[in-house]
Amino acid sequence: MVLPPRNPLVRAIHQNPEATWFPMESLTTPSFVPSAGEDSSEGQGSTSPAGPAIAPRAEPRQVAALLKCQVFIPLRYEGRLIGFLALGPRRSGDPYSSDDLEFLMTAAGQSALAVENARLFTNLQRTFDETREMKNLMDDIFASIASGVITTDLKRKVTLFNRAAERILGLNAAHTVGNALSEAVVAIGAELDEAARATINEGTVTLGQEVSPIVPPRGQLALRLSTAPLRDARLGTKGATIVIDDLTEQRQLEAERERIRQTFGRVVAPRVRDRLLADASNLRLDGIRQPLTVMFADIHQFTPFSERTPPETLLAVLNSYLSLAAQAVLDEEGTLDKFLGDAVMAFWNAPDLQLDHTLRAARAAIAMDRAIRAHRMQLEDPFQLFFSIGITRGEAMVGNVGTSQLFNYTTIGDTVNLAQRLESIADPGQILLSEEAYQAIADQVVARQLPPVRVKGKQHEIVVYELQGLKES
Repeated sequence: MVLPPRNPLVRAIHQNPEATWFPMESLTTPSFVPSAGEDSSEGQGSTSPAGPAIAPRAEPRQVAALLKCQVFIPLRYEGRLIGFLALGPRRSGDPYSSDDLEFLMTAAGQSALAVENARLFTNLQRTFDETREMKNLMDDIFASIASGVITTDLKRKVTLFNRAAERILGLNAAHTVGNALSEAVVAIGAELDEAARATINEGTVTLGQEVSPIVPPRGQLALRLSTAPLRDARLGTKGATIVIDDLTEQRQLEAERERIRQTFGRVVAPRVRDRLLADASNLRLDGIRQPLTVMFADIHQFTPFSERTPPETLLAVLNSYLSLAAQAVLDEEGTLDKFLGDAVMAFWNAPDLQLDHTLRAARAAIAMDRAIRAHRMQLEDPFQLFFSIGITRGEAMVGNVGTSQLFNYTTIGDTVNLAQRLESIADPGQILLSEEAYQAIADQVVARQLPPVRVKGKQHEIVVYELQGLKES
């Protein structure tokens, strides 16, 4: 039977410094049954797993009768009641004498000490189990984290070397724990030892220090070191904690990505390069249909010029003109599709949407013409060339065209073909707009309508406009 502290009998034992006993005649009362209206389930009552309920207003003698005991000896430790001994009537029927009670009180003192020791041992065992469980948990955490963790004592000797540290530095914890930090980790021992010294002596916290040691057999590594004091429960410094993050693969990937980006950027437009590198799904051979503005710019009469010009000179002159044309496109955030011999193809509104894509193409064409005219002034007469430019607007397919090993991000469709046809009929230094392109920017440009023309691939004549400049805002 479990008796709570507020039980009447427990209170009586606690208040009596000596043994508590009841006359035999008082124990003849039948087992106490709660009277009508009493609820034995109230919080101050007690319930025995093997006996009836004890009402909160029961008398001590009634509880004693339920226990079938006559004498109760308190077990005290440092003034606290930690239990009691309960004795039933003697078999002989004789009452307990004062000597009996004195002996029982003496025995109770020894019993109380034994009970308290047992309780302390149980608590100690529980604390030990909890500490061991916590240590195992911390060992599991240190073993599973990706960062290397090294701890030292105040003499900078290694006290912990987790699995990640073993993997990163290629060392065995069994050969490092207990050794001086500078000797245990040879590759970066000097850096670690100095960081640990500053942390222990000055309380310095170091975050994100990068080092590049050579660690056989891995070679040169990229590591990030962080150090902080290792403190005990009283916040006293008992050593240093060093965390090592291995950035080697990340740095290698970044270097490779930059190399690809720079190489890729030399063969495709920067905006296309960034789009393709941002998401691997952009490398699929597919496309979408959407409105575009397309430009073709071709050096006028380049074929006769190439026939009378040495190849070395021809290439230098060609590159100077194409560079100016390409820069004009890129300045207006156009997509530089390709160079076709002495021609440049570009388009706008892909891969990024541009609400003013036709106006951007018009500005690029005007800037290109101005740059070419200025460039011609610096060249000798034989090398003074002009671009002919055609601009159209309409729907076209844009995406990756080619094979899975080699493809171009380009656009195809009648809109593209018409831009090339307009460029082919334009005079030197002339910029021609299709009717749809002109209508999209009519309020922003100065242009004049030309007589209808017939171009290859069209059954009927088409309306064409000559772009002469931009209207002042």
